[in-house]
Amino acid sequence: PLAGNMAPPDISDSHKVIPLEDWTTDADGARLEDVSMGVVAMLQGSSLAYAGSAKKDIDPQNPQVKPILQNDRTMVPLRFIAENIGGEISWNDETREATVIYNHQEIVTRVGESSIIVAGSQKPLDSPSFISEGRVYVPLRAISEAMDKYVYDENGLVLISDHESPYENHPEYIEELRNLLKYNVIINGESCKNFAPTTTDYKLFATQNDTVAADIAGEGIIEAQSGETVSLDLGGQSYSFTFVPNEFEITEPYLTSISISCVEAEEYVPEGSEYATHIRVKSAIASLDDGNVAANAVDNYIETRWSAQGEEYMQFDFGEEREVSYMYAAFFAGATRSEIFDILTSVDGENWTTVYSGQADGTTTEMQPFELEPSKARYVRYQGHGNTASTWNSVTEIRFYETKEDAEEDAIDFDELLEPSSFVYYVGDTYRMKLTGYMSNGDVVELNCADATWETSDGNLAYADADGNLEVYETGTIAVYAYVNQGKIYRSNKFTVVTE
Repeated sequence: PLAGNMAPPDISDSHKVIPLEDWTTDADGARLEDVSMGVVAMLQGSSLAYAGSAKKDIDPQNPQVKPILQNDRTMVPLRFIAENIGGEISWNDETREATVIYNHQEIVTRVGESSIIVAGSQKPLDSPSFISEGRVYVPLRAISEAMDKYVYDENGLVLISDHESPYENHPEYIEELRNLLKYNVIINGESCKNFAPTTTDYKLFATQNDTVAADIAGEGIIEAQSGETVSLDLGGQSYSFTFVPNEFEITEPYLTSISISCVEAEEYVPEGSEYATHIRVKSAIASLDDGNVAANAVDNYIETRWSAQGEEYMQFDFGEEREVSYMYAAFFAGATRSEIFDILTSVDGENWTTVYSGQADGTTTEMQPFELEPSKARYVRYQGHGNTASTWNSVTEIRFYETKEDAEEDAIDFDELLEPSSFVYYVGDTYRMKLTGYMSNGDVVELNCADATWETSDGNLAYADADGNLEVYETGTIAVYAYVNQGKIYRSNKFTVVTE
């Protein structure tokens, strides 16, 4: 999708929409996005970071929040690190403590102290935590190790990863990341997320009165004169920004996001058991998420989750009216806190009936049973009210059933069903993709796969044709990408396939 005020790429000579974050590739086709999964990258003195395979602001409200060097120790903003590796963080103003929940483990940092508490055990810090620009800073290496992560810290570039050498096979990306984060081009005070040092010419939706500036890590801010075209000289390279009128009228309802699924993949059923008995969810949306989307709660994988802070909800559509009387659900950090929630059902998506109010037992991260007031429903809503420790809602998996007997039968094989291999793609077979669109008015629509452009991350493992058919060649793990153009709106998404 387009970011900020970026104009769309020129596709006059090609039917293929190239997502702006994928402009850079190496010789063998591996993208920075692909090899950076699970990596958080920052640069001392820069307000930018690369996380979730995308460039982003460390703190969108305050560009002064940056990694800094203090007493020969790299200090990093705790909230950004915690949230971008998949954790949750809360702040207690009375005790001046920041608490991170990551991988079902609690990490407590008290401002000004030279230690942290990890899973109940006190660990020393080589430099005390402190508050700067309204954010808690902690030593990079200590907090990374507390989260069982590897650290790369060299010449100001910081990498936090699940792997000791995430770029071992692509060392050229180390310098590319450094350059990507060094220059922060600012349009009217807002970061231009799609600025990349390898691309020198840009077209922007703007006016001639707009201002352009560049915040160079360690060198301060360079401002440019506004006009039809603005030029900046950064590191000896000239960059041009041409302002173009915004002639792209966007009418309601418009496409806000898309999701990809496979309609013909074989759902795994353990030997000796019948087909899984839960009610199939056709679509899942949420009022809010932190990047952990609602679809994660119904993906048959208990290690993913939906997360949102505050009074937020997930909504599920069965595609048809069903009887609902039972539910199983699992929760992130469920062994240390209890999620508080309501379950509501509806036949039309407008009139809702509360069929459960209560909370999880707070003793396990495994699936827990919940008896609901029996009702007819096409739609089910999980209304979160936070948990007993914070205002966060985090559901790792949820399933609904017509009867208690169906639920108990399904529960027998949860250990085998709730794994990423619960959907199997076999070498030599072809599978049909499905595209779901989420509209600005809340409608969920099925999109025509032939109207999208398809790609795979490794053409030697699998190929996706123009109609969204995926042909599997070899065993392995690949990403499948779809790019959709609805009028003047561009959207993209991907999903991961493990083949056998």
